[in-house]
Amino acid sequence: MDVITVLLIDSHDGVRRVLAQRLDTQPDFCVVGQTASPFAGIEMADRLRPDIIVFDCNTPGAYVAERVRQISRACPTAHVVVFTSYLTPAEEQAYLSAGASAAMLKGLGFSEFCDRLRAITPLASGNGRAPTVTGRRPAQSSPESGAGRPTA
Repeated sequence: MDVITVLLIDSHDGVRRVLAQRLDTQPDFCVVGQTASPFAGIEMADRLRPDIIVFDCNTPGAYVAERVRQISRACPTAHVVVFTSYLTPAEEQAYLSAGASAAMLKGLGFSEFCDRLRAITPLASGNGRAPTVTGRRPAQSSPESGAGRPTA
Protein backbone atom coordinates (compact mmCIF):
# COMPACT_ATOMS: atom_id res chain seq x y z
CA MET A 1 0.00 0.00 0.00
CA ASP A 2 1.31 3.44 -0.90
CA VAL A 3 1.54 5.83 2.01
CA ILE A 4 0.60 9.50 1.59
CA THR A 5 3.08 11.70 3.43
CA VAL A 6 1.69 14.83 5.09
CA LEU A 7 3.21 18.03 6.47
CA LEU A 8 0.96 20.04 8.81
CA ILE A 9 1.30 23.81 9.11
CA ASP A 10 -1.25 25.22 11.55
CA SER A 11 -0.88 28.01 14.09
CA HIS A 12 -3.23 26.26 16.54
CA ASP A 13 -1.06 23.77 18.44
CA GLY A 14 -4.01 21.73 19.68
CA VAL A 15 -5.65 21.41 16.25
CA ARG A 16 -2.35 20.50 14.62
CA ARG A 17 -1.44 17.86 17.20
CA VAL A 18 -4.87 16.22 17.23
CA LEU A 19 -4.93 16.19 13.44
CA ALA A 20 -1.46 14.59 13.37
CA GLN A 21 -2.50 11.93 15.87
CA ARG A 22 -5.69 11.15 13.96
CA LEU A 23 -4.00 11.03 10.56
CA ASP A 24 -1.36 8.70 11.95
CA THR A 25 -4.13 6.21 12.83
CA GLN A 26 -4.87 5.84 9.12
CA PRO A 27 -2.77 3.15 7.43
CA ASP A 28 -2.33 5.20 4.24
CA PHE A 29 -1.19 8.48 5.88
CA CYS A 30 2.09 9.35 7.57
CA VAL A 31 2.61 12.76 9.14
CA VAL A 32 6.27 13.50 8.40
CA GLY A 33 6.38 16.91 10.09
CA GLN A 34 4.39 19.68 11.70
CA THR A 35 4.90 23.30 12.68
CA ALA A 36 3.01 26.41 13.72
CA SER A 37 5.15 28.68 11.53
CA PRO A 38 4.50 29.13 7.81
CA PHE A 39 8.17 30.09 7.39
CA ALA A 40 9.39 26.92 9.13
CA GLY A 41 6.82 25.05 7.02
CA ILE A 42 8.39 26.36 3.82
CA GLU A 43 11.79 25.05 4.91
CA MET A 44 10.28 21.74 6.01
CA ALA A 45 8.41 21.35 2.71
CA ASP A 46 11.68 21.80 0.82
CA ARG A 47 13.51 19.31 3.06
CA LEU A 48 10.81 16.66 3.62
CA ARG A 49 9.08 16.66 0.19
CA PRO A 50 5.66 15.48 1.45
CA ASP A 51 2.83 14.45 -0.87
CA ILE A 52 0.38 16.83 0.85
CA ILE A 53 0.89 20.01 2.85
CA VAL A 54 -2.10 20.95 5.00
CA PHE A 55 -1.78 24.68 5.68
CA ASP A 56 -3.74 27.07 7.86
CA CYS A 57 -2.88 30.48 9.15
CA ASN A 58 -5.16 32.77 11.16
CA THR A 59 -4.59 35.63 8.73
CA PRO A 60 -6.93 35.32 5.73
CA GLY A 61 -6.54 36.56 2.19
CA ALA A 62 -3.39 37.81 0.50
CA TYR A 63 -1.02 36.72 3.30
CA VAL A 64 -2.13 33.08 3.03
CA ALA A 65 -2.08 33.20 -0.79
CA GLU A 66 1.52 34.46 -0.71
CA ARG A 67 2.55 31.71 1.74
CA VAL A 68 0.85 29.14 -0.55
CA ARG A 69 2.94 30.49 -3.45
CA GLN A 70 6.12 30.17 -1.39
CA ILE A 71 5.28 26.66 -0.19
CA SER A 72 4.43 25.58 -3.75
CA ARG A 73 7.76 26.92 -4.99
CA ALA A 74 9.66 25.16 -2.18
CA CYS A 75 7.99 21.82 -2.93
CA PRO A 76 6.35 21.88 -6.37
CA THR A 77 5.43 18.18 -6.26
CA ALA A 78 3.30 18.57 -3.12
CA HIS A 79 -0.41 19.26 -3.07
CA VAL A 80 -1.05 22.27 -0.83
CA VAL A 81 -4.40 22.15 0.97
CA VAL A 82 -5.57 25.31 2.70
CA PHE A 83 -7.46 24.13 5.79
CA THR A 84 -9.26 26.99 7.47
CA SER A 85 -12.14 27.99 9.72
CA TYR A 86 -13.45 30.63 7.33
CA LEU A 87 -13.37 30.73 3.54
CA THR A 88 -14.94 33.22 1.14
CA PRO A 89 -15.23 32.40 -2.56
CA ALA A 90 -12.70 35.16 -3.32
CA GLU A 91 -10.20 33.72 -0.83
CA GLU A 92 -10.69 30.24 -2.20
CA GLN A 93 -10.00 31.47 -5.73
CA ALA A 94 -6.90 33.36 -4.55
CA TYR A 95 -5.54 30.24 -2.84
CA LEU A 96 -6.17 28.05 -5.88
CA SER A 97 -4.61 30.66 -8.17
CA ALA A 98 -1.58 30.78 -5.87
CA GLY A 99 -1.03 27.04 -6.30
CA ALA A 100 -3.23 25.32 -3.72
CA SER A 101 -4.76 22.03 -4.85
CA ALA A 102 -7.74 22.50 -2.55
CA ALA A 103 -9.30 24.65 0.13
CA MET A 104 -11.30 22.98 2.91
CA LEU A 105 -13.17 24.16 5.95
CA LYS A 106 -12.20 22.82 9.36
CA GLY A 107 -15.83 21.87 9.98
CA LEU A 108 -15.47 18.76 7.80
CA GLY A 109 -15.78 15.45 9.57
CA PHE A 110 -12.50 13.55 9.88
CA SER A 111 -13.53 10.75 7.48
CA GLU A 112 -14.54 13.23 4.82
CA PHE A 113 -11.33 15.21 5.35
CA CYS A 114 -9.26 12.05 4.82
CA ASP A 115 -11.28 11.08 1.75
CA ARG A 116 -10.69 14.52 0.24
CA LEU A 117 -6.96 14.32 0.94
CA ARG A 118 -6.86 10.90 -0.72
CA ALA A 119 -8.76 12.26 -3.71
CA ILE A 120 -6.20 14.95 -4.48
CA THR A 121 -3.15 12.69 -4.53
CA PRO A 122 -1.91 10.96 -7.66
CA LEU A 123 -1.41 7.86 -5.47
CA ALA A 124 -5.18 7.67 -5.00
CA SER A 125 -6.32 8.75 -8.46
CA GLY A 126 -3.80 6.57 -10.29
CA ASN A 127 -3.55 9.03 -13.16
CA GLY A 128 -0.88 11.40 -11.89
CA ARG A 129 -3.25 14.39 -11.99
CA ALA A 130 -5.24 15.29 -8.93
CA PRO A 131 -8.62 17.03 -9.08
CA THR A 132 -9.34 20.21 -7.17
CA VAL A 133 -11.47 19.37 -4.15
CA THR A 134 -13.25 22.11 -2.23
CA GLY A 135 -14.51 21.64 1.29
CA ARG A 136 -17.13 24.35 1.14
CA ARG A 137 -19.71 23.64 3.84
CA PRO A 138 -21.57 25.71 6.40
CA ALA A 139 -20.30 25.50 9.23
CA GLN A 140 5.28 26.73 17.06
CA SER A 141 7.92 28.29 15.37
CA SER A 142 10.27 25.29 15.46
CA PRO A 143 9.61 22.09 13.50
CA GLU A 144 8.09 19.22 15.41
CA SER A 145 8.01 15.60 14.39
CA GLY A 146 4.82 13.77 13.53
CA ALA A 147 3.01 11.92 16.26
CA GLY A 148 4.78 8.64 16.87
CA ARG A 149 6.40 8.38 13.46
CA PRO A 150 9.95 9.27 12.47
CA THR A 151 10.60 12.37 10.40
CA ALA A 152 12.53 12.09 7.18
